[in-house]
Amino acid sequence: MNIIFNAGRFKPKKLIYLSLFVLIPSLTVYSQQFGGVYAIKGGIIVKGTGEKIENGIVLIRDGLIEAVGKYIQIPEDAEIINAESLYVYPGLIDAHTNIAIPRKKPEVRRTQAGRTTPREPEPAFTPEKKAVDLIKADNKSLKKIVESGVTTALTVNPTGVFPGTSALINLRGETPGEMIVKPLVAQHITYAIRRGAYPSTLMGVVAFQRQTFLDLKHYIELKNISKITTRGWKRPDYDGKLEALIPVFENNFPVIINAMKENDIIRAVKLAREFNLNYIISGAVEGYRTVELLKREGKPVLLSLDFPEPMQVTGYSFALKVKPPEVEKKPSKEEEKKKEKEDKEFWDLIYGNAATLYQAGIKFAFCSAPKSKPEKLLENVRKTVEHGLPKDEALKALTVNPAKIFGVEEELGTIEEGKIANIIVCDKEIFDKKCKMRYVFVDGKKIEIVKKPEKKKKEETAKVDVSGEWDVEIETPDGIMSATLIINQSGNEFSGTFSSEMGDIELQNGKISGNEIEFVVTAGGIEATFSGTVKGNEINGTVDAGPMGTVTWKATKKPGSK
Repeated sequence: MNIIFNAGRFKPKKLIYLSLFVLIPSLTVYSQQFGGVYAIKGGIIVKGTGEKIENGIVLIRDGLIEAVGKYIQIPEDAEIINAESLYVYPGLIDAHTNIAIPRKKPEVRRTQAGRTTPREPEPAFTPEKKAVDLIKADNKSLKKIVESGVTTALTVNPTGVFPGTSALINLRGETPGEMIVKPLVAQHITYAIRRGAYPSTLMGVVAFQRQTFLDLKHYIELKNISKITTRGWKRPDYDGKLEALIPVFENNFPVIINAMKENDIIRAVKLAREFNLNYIISGAVEGYRTVELLKREGKPVLLSLDFPEPMQVTGYSFALKVKPPEVEKKPSKEEEKKKEKEDKEFWDLIYGNAATLYQAGIKFAFCSAPKSKPEKLLENVRKTVEHGLPKDEALKALTVNPAKIFGVEEELGTIEEGKIANIIVCDKEIFDKKCKMRYVFVDGKKIEIVKKPEKKKKEETAKVDVSGEWDVEIETPDGIMSATLIINQSGNEFSGTFSSEMGDIELQNGKISGNEIEFVVTAGGIEATFSGTVKGNEINGTVDAGPMGTVTWKATKKPGSK
């Protein structure tokens, strides 16, 4: 075993060579090698420092960048990567995610009568939880994310008002230990409302946050008194959860507060001021509505690319043109297109949020949290560029800025000697919509992305008729979610509606092959793909909800339904 030290970071490197393997979901062939020596030659190197090198060379050895420049001697043991006419960039950093931390599979509780009961909600107060202890290196979703150019991410436990501390990880490694760049980055606070348990309202969450810090303050005072007065003073009971929060008060340990909308941002700043927190706002999709506040505070922002729909934006309802009930009807496609044009002003604000913060001089890094897919990070950043954010600034928000915010600028963020070899090689300038990744290096491990010719999946004639009304049960982490599915089948395709507490949603891409069914439901910015097997009057399968994970679902056809 080789032991390599890099700026205080311990990384064991195994001398193992892996053969080619196929990533079936994206039909992408990966070749991966550990501890290799590589020379990326002939490309346009965008270092991330503002410097660009035409026809340059990047030399990688043992997971680190050994040299960068135009005239570099290539050692005999190096594998040469021909990057002629290709672009070379620092690996992208997703500044806030929940990836590589699997969510617990919900426990299904049933009564003797066969009815399901709500699962006990996830705890709201877990500041002692460390992402570094929860990470799983075998998370399959990482392959797709790395393929998109994201090599590093901040990740944290996804549940709770105080979910715990986050870790900065590289998205490749045989063990969690190999992936860790920085094990403890920040404590996190959210405005998560719990179903069926306290705090179950926004007012309750705000009160819970404040009371927690008041309890922490009191706990520290009691501990300090007990240090001075050893006799005649009962020591306070040890509280592991409050102990985990002490560095926030005493060591200026960073706190990342999830605050998406205008009022959330104002609440977060008020909380941070009251308790003198060293804070960072994460989310801020309505940052354009609080520019002066954010500018005055001078704190960095982890800017979410989980773009809201116009109707979810503060102030949207005031712009609505209300029609009398008697003329309300389901809009036609032409009417929907007209409404989309009317919403353009809101889309300009949403996509132009990053440009607004940049113009105000507010430092930010891009992130996919809370619900956007990390593999869509670059695609979503391109939308901000189209709406006024300079390309150089967009690149900084994906590389240099998050590295500085998390205190790892000496290890990540640019292509410079001695830094971790997180590098992407693509065929076009990175913000070109047609840009495709050709190579990705994570910790110096080469991943060659070779697109195989797509084979069209052979579709079987539908062997089942799923038309009718179905009762649906989805096993979510918060318990069983009930819904109604109405399907209108025509051959191998179908349309219909999915009705739940979220409202009535039209089904998309409904297909049947043999007795296999698949359709898509989009709600709250999340695209959920339902797939399952039809047997008689039952359907059993899984729901892939991207960053929210995969859960199981079951549907039973209502008697007499056609």
